[in-house]
Amino acid sequence: MQCDANPTVLCERCNLHFIPQPPKHPVSLDTLRFHGSPTPVEASQTAELLKTEELELKKYEEQLKRLRSITEKLEREKAALSRRIQNRRCWLAPIRKLPLEIFGKIFQVLIASESSSLVVRDQGKTIHAYPYVLSQVESLWRDIVTSHPQFWTSIDIDVHFLGRDIQPLLQTYLYRSEGQTLNVKISDSEKYAQSSRSSYGIHLGRHGVSACQTLLEQASRVEVFSFNVNEAFFLEKLLSRPARNSLSFPVLREFRNYSGFHWVSGESMWFWKQIHHAPMLTSVMSLHPHEDIVLPFSQLTSITIAQLGKEDPSYDSGIFRGMAPLLRILSSCPRLQHLEIGEICSEQLSSPTIKFTLPSLRYLSVQTNDKPTVFDPLFNCITMPSLEVLEVTSTLRQKLKDWPNQPFIGLVRRSGSLLNMQSITLSFPFASLPPDRCEELLSLLPTSTRVTARVANIRSIGAVVWAGQNITVE
Repeated sequence: MQCDANPTVLCERCNLHFIPQPPKHPVSLDTLRFHGSPTPVEASQTAELLKTEELELKKYEEQLKRLRSITEKLEREKAALSRRIQNRRCWLAPIRKLPLEIFGKIFQVLIASESSSLVVRDQGKTIHAYPYVLSQVESLWRDIVTSHPQFWTSIDIDVHFLGRDIQPLLQTYLYRSEGQTLNVKISDSEKYAQSSRSSYGIHLGRHGVSACQTLLEQASRVEVFSFNVNEAFFLEKLLSRPARNSLSFPVLREFRNYSGFHWVSGESMWFWKQIHHAPMLTSVMSLHPHEDIVLPFSQLTSITIAQLGKEDPSYDSGIFRGMAPLLRILSSCPRLQHLEIGEICSEQLSSPTIKFTLPSLRYLSVQTNDKPTVFDPLFNCITMPSLEVLEVTSTLRQKLKDWPNQPFIGLVRRSGSLLNMQSITLSFPFASLPPDRCEELLSLLPTSTRVTARVANIRSIGAVVWAGQNITVE
């Protein structure tokens, strides 16, 4: 390929040109492909041409070097000018007119968009730390974020084989929260993958163990504690005996136990004793009811049970959590105001004869994927004179001939002054209810009670059944 020998304009203002030497005739491809060597005359001529063209190449390199230095200088000056323009625009930005309190509200909404202000997942590969990130933007934002210690109080860490050291981040959050109460969640996403106590430290990793110890050492500041680990190993291995003796939960108000274990090992009783002695604990959430765990039942005002009468698929023990343990627990909760059972199943549910009153209960919600008759043992046993809100849900897909049944009707009758009943929700989106049973239920309720009905045959039940009631049909 032969190069163009036309002059190149280096400066249009002063008409400076770079004028190259006329290109010499190149060695053809056919000549290069031929397996041979040049004659002595051709070799001498080629050597002379090489010297001339190498000198010409140096001229190109000198010009390019000079031009590059000019363009680099211009690029630096352009970047500096762009920064000055950006800073001037920032100085004139309307956002500067916002009061600092508005910034605080905006940051509060942003931080609240995550479940916690510090979230660590995927062995430390995923970290969401909005307060920390905001504090790194500029001094004003840092001053705003650090002046709100409540932004730094919620911590959610999956400690399974934590692959990075998050201690500096944890210490920043603990320092910036300025002694305020904490919302802490410790979880192990592979809690059932480990079967050996001796290697549980390896399962968590050095940084996982360190993070757990740091968070447990803050127990005196924890107001909400969520716990989703292999309890049998976790509580036995992480804290030394002196550290266990100093651990307490003086401000704990809510305890969420997602662990799903079926027994309490002797080596972990130290932890449950501290939970039992938490003087301010009023709300408990658990996958199953656990009689082995002696909580301060007499002071609880809210209990949420995720599953009742359902076998935990994580175990092969065939253990079921039936109604009887729950009823024995509830009979010890005179201050209970809120009771929610996420799923009741029919397997091995006993029919206990214990009867008791929950004098303070105002809210009751029960759900099942089975027939609503699985609620009967509960409905037959309890009396709730202060009940205000009752929600019953079944996702069974069939026609029900005898529901609302007598246990449910009896529960409503025993609910003290029915004038207290603010709302009843019957959610049977795939089932049909008999009109006469619905009419009997509604006849017990004052017209002020708001009834929400999600029933498959809601239209066929007929308007006459719902006449005079404050009905919402969905």
